Amino acid sequence: MALPKIKKVTFVLIILFLIILSTMVFITNKQESFKSKNQNTCTPEHNDTWASGKHIACCSGLKEELIKGRYICESGGGCTPENGDTWASGKHIGCCSGLKKIL
Repeated sequence: MALPKIKKVTFVLIILFLIILSTMVFITNKQESFKSKNQNTCTPEHNDTWASGKHIACCSGLKEELIKGRYICESGGGCTPENGDTWASGKHIGCCSGLKKIL
């Protein structure tokens, strides 16, 4: 007589486990969906296009420039930002407006 009671308890535990597991999967999928909606779709100015580990193109109006071994999004004017090396790309890129070159 004890055997059927054990089967019922086992069945109930399996059902509870499946409910908990499916709830966890649902929550995880919702979190991934939320993350993907809130990730940048482009790289903003003065940021590395590979910072996330995968390439994210520059935002509109910016171009990717090699600066100190990193691909950085810069405005079309092509100037060197504050504390930047004007020769980092291998060619001279002047300082951005309002900045002065310091040796």
